[in-house]
Amino acid sequence: MVLRKLGSIVVAAALTLSLVGTAFAATVPEAVYSAKGEVRPATEVEASLVSHGVKDVTTEHWAAGSISVLLDAALLAPDAEGNLKPDEAVDFNTGAAVFAKVLGLASPLETPEAAAQKLVQAGLIPAREVGKLTRLDVALLLFTALGLEAKSDVTADTLGFTDAGDIPGWHWGKIAALKEAGVFAGFPDGTFQPNGELTLAQLATLIDRVLGAFAN
Repeated sequence: MVLRKLGSIVVAAALTLSLVGTAFAATVPEAVYSAKGEVRPATEVEASLVSHGVKDVTTEHWAAGSISVLLDAALLAPDAEGNLKPDEAVDFNTGAAVFAKVLGLASPLETPEAAAQKLVQAGLIPAREVGKLTRLDVALLLFTALGLEAKSDVTADTLGFTDAGDIPGWHWGKIAALKEAGVFAGFPDGTFQPNGELTLAQLATLIDRVLGAFAN
């Protein structure tokens, strides 16, 4: 079940390593677009934000539509002050928990810590006590979940990324397999940016696309 669901993530995987926070420009007046192209009326998005007690996201935020989708799906919740901090890097537990809940490994009611542990226990992501969710984290999750086989004899030169030296050598074969599978091609400047952090808005957009892939 998990592998079948994760196959849909390939649809969105390229975004994982290239999302830069670009707004999805609405072409319908008074509408906010979610990442999967769903038109959610601004009033509907605003109602969602208000009902969930969110104080720091408005319908003018580029990811408001996607954030509202995750709120309504009980995949996100604001902190005690009503803040989501959409433009700050996502901590490991929060990010991993969202993936765990999307995949059905954890229930929407579980805490981020408990849900993240379910993803770790499933072998989809390495355990970590603290830190942020990185692009390398998500790449390794995709590699394991999609059942790919690591390429052999991969070097920093053959991997094809100018910052290959920033990727632990024991992961080169996995990254090469993902690259060959067409899951992603890196950034236009030739970098992979393994330590790049995802903001909550970027994560919401990615997961929104994944949910759209499941629906289709």
